[in-house]
Amino acid sequence: MIDDQKVVYETAIKLAEKSSGKKKNVLIVEGGPGTGKSIVAINLLVELTKRELVAKYVTRNSAPRLVYEAMLAGTFTRTRIANMFSGSGSYHSKEANGFDCLIVDEAHRLNAKSGMFSHQGENQIKEIISAGKFSVFFLDEDQKVTLKDIGDKEEIRLWARKLKANVTELNLSLSFAVMAHRVYCLAR
Repeated sequence: MIDDQKVVYETAIKLAEKSSGKKKNVLIVEGGPGTGKSIVAINLLVELTKRELVAKYVTRNSAPRLVYEAMLAGTFTRTRIANMFSGSGSYHSKEANGFDCLIVDEAHRLNAKSGMFSHQGENQIKEIISAGKFSVFFLDEDQKVTLKDIGDKEEIRLWARKLKANVTELNLSLSFAVMAHRVYCLAR
């Protein structure tokens, strides 16, 4: 991991360890394409699980979940792996503070309502923060795809305040080495 990624990772570990139902924390991590949001998210999931915290990797889309499940296949049992990943629409029916950490990748793709017909729950951001003692939202506000996408920093801050969670914000940026590599690849 590069410097920014290490800062996010270490901050998240510290927040996860000190969070509780009475002292909730939310970490908002913003970064553009290629900054390593998903890499940090998966590394966090593995480390928090090793520390015996109940953590889940959450995304709206199933494709990244399936890829990461396959990557971790040799590390954990199949059942344990399946329990580490979930869609974003299942938290409207979860009890408050039932998870030590919910790691939301592509948070910019969250929707207000859940379910096939958008008729379940109130707000996915609210429901995720409520269900977790600590929630990490990895997002890139420039990557919203549809009008239903509500995941932005202001919306996350709003629900964190309403649920009395402390908010920490960090940014990931491309390192000079990554940018140089990309320029080299484009020049070829």
